Amino acid sequence: MLKKVMVSGANGFVGFAVVKELIRQGIEVTALVHHQQNRLDSLNTCLLKLVSCDMKDYSTLPQHLDHDYDAFFHFAWLGSAGEGRFDPSQQMLSIQASLDACSCAQALGCKTFIGVGSIMEDETLEVIHQKGTVLGKAYLYGSAKVSAHLLTQARASALGIQHIWPKITNAYGPGETSPRFINSTLRKLLNHEPLEFTSGTQNYDFIFIDDVACAFVACAQSGKDQTSYVLGSGHAQALRHYVEQMGQVIDSTQKLNFGSIPYGGVQLDVSMFSIDALTQDTGFVPHVSFEEGILKTYQWIKGEHHAEV
Repeated sequence: MLKKVMVSGANGFVGFAVVKELIRQGIEVTALVHHQQNRLDSLNTCLLKLVSCDMKDYSTLPQHLDHDYDAFFHFAWLGSAGEGRFDPSQQMLSIQASLDACSCAQALGCKTFIGVGSIMEDETLEVIHQKGTVLGKAYLYGSAKVSAHLLTQARASALGIQHIWPKITNAYGPGETSPRFINSTLRKLLNHEPLEFTSGTQNYDFIFIDDVACAFVACAQSGKDQTSYVLGSGHAQALRHYVEQMGQVIDSTQKLNFGSIPYGGVQLDVSMFSIDALTQDTGFVPHVSFEEGILKTYQWIKGEHHAEV
């Protein structure tokens, strides 16, 4: 039973959502932030404590905090989206910070370390095992996540604490400001910009941010040690179908130009997106359909857009 937890990267898209869910469940949260202004300021609750700490300073935390935490959720990651994904220096710093966070978790008395993985790990490993495939810069982020996954898993084992690694397929929802696929596509639809895509035959899965938050808390409470869970909707399908659904939900008449952008990635089998293990071990079941999630996200973007005008 979780009573008190640490959350790094608490000001980010996923981290903030998890903090809100933890508080909703009555769990005390110490949130690590490095911005003076942050969205956590909107959470007016005695269950939340903000601690200013840069990623490089995680090792100093046990000197200043009580050692009575149950779990450490580690979301902080430089270069999680945009051009930063292609920056080796940012990825290396994030790997080291993940190791430091794992050591910090044990020093603070945590029984469990929860990292944040990505389906890009599976894509990267798939490319590595295909003969003649070039591991280009598009797989740098995935490679870094694989490294952080394995290194923190080994360290947690050596330290005698649990290691749980949920791998997010693709998270989306209100509050997302990065150039990830759903966010950028909906903004293009809103601004009537050209809609250029690959053929869209590659399998994808998307999960609404509220479900993401519930899944992470469920993993911390009931997940099995040394286990990696796929965190998605459980309804993976060809990317093209998702794009077409977006157009239908927001009643767009704009042309969707499939095949105008070449796709050089790998095709993951639908089975690799299965959340059966997650549901079996934790009882987690997503509650927000893609159509409902897209509508909520689009309405939020529209409100944000109008506020800027």
